[in-house]
Amino acid sequence: MPLLIVIPMGVWLYSMEEISLSLFVLFIMLTIGIGNTLIKAFRSNGQMSFRLAGVTRKITAMLDEAELVQLLYTLQPQGATIAFQQVSFAYNEEREVLKNITFEVKEGTLTALVGESGAGKTTIARLVP
Repeated sequence: MPLLIVIPMGVWLYSMEEISLSLFVLFIMLTIGIGNTLIKAFRSNGQMSFRLAGVTRKITAMLDEAELVQLLYTLQPQGATIAFQQVSFAYNEEREVLKNITFEVKEGTLTALVGESGAGKTTIARLVP
């Protein structure tokens, strides 16, 4: 469809020596590439409108949700020492992960759990309430 406009206009401009033959061919190629893309976009416009309406409903629903309560202050636990005393843990009889682990993490300190894969670092972290 767009070619019905570009070709006659291009022939006229070429005959008037306003454009070169290479520029005329370039316009035809661009029209074919861009024209097909635009036609596909307009054909799928109905689907895009339907999808956009769904997205709009979801965004509106999210905006209508009640706001989360903002805390005025955060509670700081006092005496928050974590202690493991001879802790053992197994997922089953054959897979003991921790065996007699004892350590203490005092309040205000930074402690890293370091070890090989499968050594029980994640298990220790999950055992802390």
